[in-house]
Amino acid sequence: MIPKNLPSDALRKQFGEIERHRRTFEHLEQAQREFERRRRIGALPSARMMNEIQESVRLMAPQLKALDEFRQQLHPLSNAGRLLAETLKKTFEPQLKVLEEWRMVQADFARQVQPLKESLAQLAGPFTQFKELFRGLPNENLTELFKGFSGVIDEFNKHLDAQEKRAFRVLAKRGWIGLEECLTSEAIFRLLILDKSSGKDAVDRFVCKMFRRDRRKLMTKMVRTWWAVPYLKQRRKIVRDAVKAHKEGRHALSIPALLPLADGLAVRIVGRVPGNKRKAIYAKDAVEQYHSTEREVWSECVLRVVTSLMYRDYDFSKKPPSTMNRHAIMHGEVIGYPTEANSLRVILLIDFFARLLRERTSQP
Repeated sequence: MIPKNLPSDALRKQFGEIERHRRTFEHLEQAQREFERRRRIGALPSARMMNEIQESVRLMAPQLKALDEFRQQLHPLSNAGRLLAETLKKTFEPQLKVLEEWRMVQADFARQVQPLKESLAQLAGPFTQFKELFRGLPNENLTELFKGFSGVIDEFNKHLDAQEKRAFRVLAKRGWIGLEECLTSEAIFRLLILDKSSGKDAVDRFVCKMFRRDRRKLMTKMVRTWWAVPYLKQRRKIVRDAVKAHKEGRHALSIPALLPLADGLAVRIVGRVPGNKRKAIYAKDAVEQYHSTEREVWSECVLRVVTSLMYRDYDFSKKPPSTMNRHAIMHGEVIGYPTEANSLRVILLIDFFARLLRERTSQP
């Protein structure tokens, strides 16, 4: 029988030739068996026929043996061709599938773009008229027009600055720092709307959700930058365990584990300046130095949060100023501190000090 998956027409032809000789040999063997049967029952053919049969069998035997060996040698090639075909199919099938999907995407995109092309074609006429109108205006009128456009842009920028200041005032009231690189204009407007319509806790939920989004991509990217600070890199295990506890909701563990690291970073920031008096906590000194050189709205936010909330001094015999106060937490004077928002505030404080220390270290 001829194998179905032969790699070439030449091999299929050779296998056909082998099959033809094999069938001839089978016919001769059948004739010899028929002769033996007749000899036993006394119905023998002629001596001439007997000799011809035996001679044919003798002559064909070596050829058939050689052909059978050749067929056995070609059998691995047949298997190899089949395996090669299967391998090529498995290898290129995903690419062919992707190409087909891409072709379908292109076709769908072309259908979606067609209405846009038609709309642009309809706008071409008004734009041409607008261009001709500008061409006919005197230069002094164009100057006045551009001044008007410039004034509109300036007013819009002032509006954005005012919105930004309002947003950072809201963040300062809620104890948030280090968000100046995370907040887009859209996020600022959203934050202000939430503060006015949904209350203060809505702002906390908004910020926490921002750092949970996309499998905490923003937080993961932020923590990776900490390893550029030798102080944090040496305490990598502490940091990783604390951040893991934060992600798992174990904020009673993450907050007291991270707060001492903020103190250590502040010491290294302020310690570079000679003449400072010796003490244990330098966080307020660090932010005061930062605010003296960075007169921006977010530096005011940092100064207010650190000095008036997180590191505000108070008499332990009286009520703590807030549940995010460092002294109340580390001395066991407050029990309501383990929240996601407070844990995230401490992480952002460490990130702020880490960025500040990197900037101080990179300065000549």
